[in-house]
Formats: sequence, C-alpha cells, structure tokens
Amino acid sequence: MRRVAAAFVIALAAAVASGQTTPAPRAADLVPKPSGPARNSVADELSRTGPVLGIEIEPDDSRFARASPESIAAFTASGAGGWLNAQLSVADDSIGEEPRSLRDFLESRQGALWPVVAALEKGVPEWSRPISSREGLAPRALALMRLDRLLLAAALSAERRGRTDEIARFLEASWSVFESYARGSQLIDDLLSVAVMKMQTGTLRKVREPPVSWLDRLSRDDPWARALDTFEGEPWSLEASVRARKAAAEPLRHVAPCALADIPNDEIARPMIEEYRRADLGGESADFARIMTDMEVPTLRNTLERAGRTAIDSELTSKILELRLARAGSHDGKWLATLEDDASRACPGERYSYRRTGSSIEIAFQGKAPSSETGLNLPLSFSTRADRRAVAPTASPTPAPTKTPVPAN
Repeated sequence: MRRVAAAFVIALAAAVASGQTTPAPRAADLVPKPSGPARNSVADELSRTGPVLGIEIEPDDSRFARASPESIAAFTASGAGGWLNAQLSVADDSIGEEPRSLRDFLESRQGALWPVVAALEKGVPEWSRPISSREGLAPRALALMRLDRLLLAAALSAERRGRTDEIARFLEASWSVFESYARGSQLIDDLLSVAVMKMQTGTLRKVREPPVSWLDRLSRDDPWARALDTFEGEPWSLEASVRARKAAAEPLRHVAPCALADIPNDEIARPMIEEYRRADLGGESADFARIMTDMEVPTLRNTLERAGRTAIDSELTSKILELRLARAGSHDGKWLATLEDDASRACPGERYSYRRTGSSIEIAFQGKAPSSETGLNLPLSFSTRADRRAVAPTASPTPAPTKTPVPAN
C-alpha cells in the first residue's frame, strides 16, 4: 500500500511540474482544512454594483448582471492602475495630474462608486468559495485587485484636490479588500494581500493628514510571518508536504528579510528533503523529495521576497506617518529635528537616515532590502516638497443616479 501511495504522489508531483492535468488526490493523502465562512451582504453588494464600474466580480453567478461593454471600456480607458503606480513610484509627496479619462470616470460613476465604498466600510466581503480551485482562479481574484486600484487612485485624486473627507473613506474601503485576501488560506490569497498592502502603504505616504488608525494597522501586520503561516498551512496539501513545509518555514521565522538573499535554495530545501525522506515512501523517497522541493522552494523564496520587501515598505510608511502626526501635534508646526527611533524592526541591525532641511524632510532605509522582479517596488526613501500645494479644494460632485444592471432571465 505504501508503495502504491508513493507512486501516486510522485506521479502527481511530476504532472504538476510539467503542467499536465492531474487527477484529484485521494482524501487519505490530503490534510483537509475547515470550510470557509458563509457569504455575506458585502460580497453581494460588490457583485451587484461592480459591473456598473466595469469590474465583474462574479460573472459566472447568474444572480448578478454582467458589465456592459461600455462600462468595461470606460474603466479600461480610465488608466487608474497605471496612474496610481506612476505616483507611488515617485519618492516624494507629489501627486501628478490625473488623466482626463480618470477624472471623467470617477465623476461619472459616483452613483456606483460610493455604494461600493459604503459596503466595504461596513465590513469585509466574505465568500463561500475559495479564491482558487482545480478549475483555476475565481474571477474575483483579479477583479478585487482592479477595484482596489480604483479606490486608491480615487484617494490620491481626492488628496490632490483637497477633498479630505473622502480620503479616509477610500482608504477604509481598500482595507476591507486587503482583509478579504488576508483572511484566505491559500498562497495566492497571501500574494494578493501583499500586493494590496504595498499599494496602500505607498498611497499613505502621499496623504498629508493620514488617519491615525493606519499606524496601528501597519504595526500589527507582519507580512513575513503571514507568508510563512500560509506556506505551512495551505489547504488540501499532501500530508508529507505539510510536514516538509513546516520544517522549511520554522528556521526562516528567525531570519530577517534583509538576510534572505544570503540563504541559498539548497539550504532552504535541506529540512524539506529530510522530512520527505522520513515519509517512508520506499525507494521513491529521493525522487519525491527532489520533485517537490524543486517546485516548492522557488515558490517560497518568491513569496518571502515580496513579503519581506512589503514589511520594510510598511515600516518606512509608519515612520512617515509618525513624523506627520508629530508635526501636526507640535506647537510650531515644524517637522521633528531628529528621528526618535531610527532602528529597523523589520530588519534588525539596519537603520533609517533622516534629515530636516527648512520645511522639508528626507528619510531613507539604509539596509539591503529584498526586491521582486515583478510587480511594484516602492522607493526605499521619501521626501516632502516645501512647495507641495493641493489643487484648489472642490466639492464632490453630486452622485448621478446610476442604474444597477438587471440580470438577464
């Protein structure tokens, strides 16, 4: 029986590695996880109203209408994601002018945008199905990312135009999107939550009066530990893989993100290989260990590179928020002359440089931070511009009634 099970596992791993379609593993070979939460009304509202914004959260659910070609084209033409990334890639508090297409989109879709924001302010959307299954990614996986980019682009647009009452609401809505990903139990959930957190921390750097609640959020979130937790406990993992993943993750919990580059893949794989060989799979143990570690170690490293960089991004943003709050609470409205705490907790032993010049400041991380070859990498430094001025404040346009599409019978 053990030999049969071993042959099955090796065949499964080999098929996965080669991209072949694989049969469903037997229940006896898998470690099940508790079922997810019941679907809630926030998820329903997003699925119902999202199509008006050109964002289809659940196009395969007949209860909700599909987005019209016009709405999809308008969202695509808005360029929200590209404009957002361009602003977040600049290492100061400047915010460039939005494209006309984005301004027009935000103003014309107020009647759908604010119901979405209001729903997300009430709570985190919960879904009855996982974000990924054997059929592939659920459409909401990337749809929620598009929605989050729109929310954060709207927050920067509001900051640029002095609409301070709107900024906190857009940020709060974005936090609920982050939580929706972060509560998931799969690696894809973690990767998407890290991507959202990175955009949030970049956006917060540009906000002159950031909500105080974000300081606590940034200090409580630990992307590094969360990535390791998810890697260890991915649902429906093979039992041998669960033990091997725990063996690999444990020593990495005591490693700082800045030290990851000094650890070769062979060192990460060693405890995994030892654990797989203990699985008593007969003569196939060595082949099984090699196949599985060849798949899992690069995945773990990529996940930790993203998580580690986000931990440092978040820490730098926290220090910027602390400086802004200290300035707001000072009697003379000046920036602090020195940084009260220049040590990095994300990368112990590393520090931040800080300089105040007149009415401007510069702060920078001095260590060697991990970076991902794909996706957004925020600057590791930040400065304020003495001449930063908002566009003359304007009142929010009155939301035009937007008709929610009706599902076809």
